[in-house]
Amino acid sequence: MKTRMRGVFTPKILIPLLAAGAVGVATVGVMSLLARRGEAATGMIPADAVVAVTFDNTPSPGQVTLFNEIKAAMQDSGMSDYVDEFLQSLDPKTGAFKQLRSHVRGSFAMGLWGDLQSEKPDVMVAVALIDPAGAEAIVQKLASSAMDAGLKVYKPEKVPLIITFHDDYAIFATSAATAGRAISVARGESPNLKDDPEFKRAREALPSDASLMYFINGRAIAKADPKTKKLYASMGVTEHGWMAGGVTLRKEGIQIDGFQPMQAQGEFGKIMSTMKPLGYSSLRRFPAGAIGIAGLSNPGGFVEIFEKVTSALPQDAPEVQKGIAEMEKETGTSFEKDWMPALRGEVYVALYPPSGDAQEPGVIVSVDNGNGGTA
Repeated sequence: MKTRMRGVFTPKILIPLLAAGAVGVATVGVMSLLARRGEAATGMIPADAVVAVTFDNTPSPGQVTLFNEIKAAMQDSGMSDYVDEFLQSLDPKTGAFKQLRSHVRGSFAMGLWGDLQSEKPDVMVAVALIDPAGAEAIVQKLASSAMDAGLKVYKPEKVPLIITFHDDYAIFATSAATAGRAISVARGESPNLKDDPEFKRAREALPSDASLMYFINGRAIAKADPKTKKLYASMGVTEHGWMAGGVTLRKEGIQIDGFQPMQAQGEFGKIMSTMKPLGYSSLRRFPAGAIGIAGLSNPGGFVEIFEKVTSALPQDAPEVQKGIAEMEKETGTSFEKDWMPALRGEVYVALYPPSGDAQEPGVIVSVDNGNGGTA
């Protein structure tokens, strides 16, 4: 059994912001229908990985128009020029970083495995390339090369990672041994994440065209030290399969999905199950003409989740409790009896274009009494 959460918020006002975020992986300029090379790279991640993250900037047929709008927004806003200038500033003499941008697709996968208790787990990022040979030629200008663990690796100065290449991917890893294991997995010499049945179940719960996805392996975390297990359990991650989430671009806005095995509900799941869908009744009181609207049902539930997570962190829990106590003293209110019930309703934030002589956009925030709230 499984449980699934979904939400959609904000229209195209966020397109330039989303585009700016995607620039961090070099480009969102690939607007043709291509294979999902980021998701495909989960075939390099071992089946016993603890965390996996994938990003794909490849549009599905229904997303082509939207992705082209993102590209246009980047060009119109000058974001593309800004990125080029920034990359040029990293290496003014050769312009290698700027040149590298044209060789990178922008899709990637990240995997984390190994000893979590040591706080130095194995981390690997596989970045999809358009021209692997061209990309490697540029990396040669930026880092020295050496043979390590049977691989030709590049070691940038003052950066604790290595770079190597496999098929049409550049692999960034914490060590040559970590990169070597990823390549071994890709060759089928040991089980990979992509073919793991539990991982597949979590993946199938998310949209096929999700741009950003994360996965947390409860079975691997169950083998970790008690402190790590307690932290992840507070977030709803137990030994029962995989917890997953995805972000998908839609013409209506940004769709967010979540997946969690039903038997792993625990305290986290109990809280999430109390969060009812948005009723939108408060929006009738908002003026027309909003550029964008965001809504959240039962923010008090998220506060409870925050409490559960921080209580699992001994170094943070006392500070959180101290802050709550100070707030109660200053306001003469009770966090549990006054604030939490008030936050059971729905919160809406609406953004309006500047009016009259105003230079800044207008913002309206409301908190209502939905779901039995007492705001």
